Amino acid sequence: MKRFLTVSVVLLLIVCALSAVGAGILRDMQSGSGTSEDPGDSEPMGQPSESSPDSSEESQSESTPPPPPPLLTVPELSCTQAFVYDVTSDAFVYEKGTDRPIVPASITKLLTALCALHYMPADGLITPGDEQDMLQKGSSIAYVKSNHTLTLSMLVEGMMLPSGNDAALAVAAGVARYLNKGPGLSGAEAVSIFMGLVNDYAKAIGCTDTHFTVPDGFAYEGHTTTAHDLAVIGKAALNNEILRKYAATVSEKVTYASGHVMTWKNTNPLIDPESSFYSPYVTGLKTGSLAESFSVMVSAEIGGKIYLIGLFGSPTKDGRYQDAHTILNLLLAQTV
Repeated sequence: MKRFLTVSVVLLLIVCALSAVGAGILRDMQSGSGTSEDPGDSEPMGQPSESSPDSSEESQSESTPPPPPPLLTVPELSCTQAFVYDVTSDAFVYEKGTDRPIVPASITKLLTALCALHYMPADGLITPGDEQDMLQKGSSIAYVKSNHTLTLSMLVEGMMLPSGNDAALAVAAGVARYLNKGPGLSGAEAVSIFMGLVNDYAKAIGCTDTHFTVPDGFAYEGHTTTAHDLAVIGKAALNNEILRKYAATVSEKVTYASGHVMTWKNTNPLIDPESSFYSPYVTGLKTGSLAESFSVMVSAEIGGKIYLIGLFGSPTKDGRYQDAHTILNLLLAQTV
């Protein structure tokens, strides 16, 4: 009897142990259901899902530059050299003879004015001196004399409207003397110093092939620039409030700082409503004339775009303006 009870107790303990083990296995199975330890079933970090858009394609489409503006097909012009520069698109749309250096004549005065306004305050006073002895025969003049005193801004107007070579010489010498802290320089010395500043300034604003020898542009040999550099100078002029104003001024009565009075008229008929060459699309800039070689660079606004049109070497005074209208009409036709 005692042996039977002992065997029974042992069997009961074995059954209880097996039941406990089975319950533990069941709990482990239940707690692990619905999960996976297989890393292959999880989505790699940092990788886009199949439904997400391709961000690289989007960035490429956003950075695609706009197409270049259409080139102009221009009939024969009287000018031997010409260009049309689309300022808005930063592209030349027409060029003729621009593989050769350009002699800019009085269009030089744009760079002279920009350089002067860079180095001297616009309200700084200048009294013309012996640099006026350098004025060449046949020069266009603003009628500034050695007993006159003008602000730099007034002399810039005298360069821009009547295209005064006397005003350009006064500016050149006046700026050099201002920087020299006194009038000790002779006219020739002062003008030479200023022209060094002009050529350095041209490089500083992005010109690469411009070399000017005189401030008024009354020169032939060694005084040259390029279409690219004229586009750089033209853009700088349009960004200068004083030059932009005077380039668009038809005429003005000016009272010098010394009290003298003069009326100046712009040499550019394209901005004059009373001229047969007037165009409402032209906003300004500068004419240039040498013996039997007439030039003009104009700014124009057409179809929401800004253009610089350079025309050089027309054998007649009116030919450059006729060429300008030819190009303006072609630009207008593109907007229809």
